[in-house]
Amino acid sequence: MPDRSVHGQWCTSITELGTKDTASAAGMTALTVRQYKAICDGSWKNFSTIYVWQQFHDLGYAYNASAGVHVSGESASRGWFTGANRDREVFSQPTNTISLCTQGFGKIAYKQGGVWKESGAGASSWVC
Repeated sequence: MPDRSVHGQWCTSITELGTKDTASAAGMTALTVRQYKAICDGSWKNFSTIYVWQQFHDLGYAYNASAGVHVSGESASRGWFTGANRDREVFSQPTNTISLCTQGFGKIAYKQGGVWKESGAGASSWVC
């Protein structure tokens, strides 16, 4: 991934960590989650991304993709961020978790038939 701004932090030396994962919604593969490490504003940090697949996007549902970084032994994701309606690529906030065991994590909330539903969770492999 090229150098880029991630929620206002300039990130360089971006490198994917672990193995990506996919998750399903509405009976199909709907998203891919990945975890990265990068130098963001001068220090090493982790962040995750969610990419919504075209086949799910083309269904026309309202949806919000969310991404965060899971830390081993913690119940809540760090850096959790929910994108705007129908954003196909969503980044978590960069987190100061580079020395911990982490995985990228994400899901989609979507409106189908007037009812809000949630995709399965995607989680990249743990990296310690």
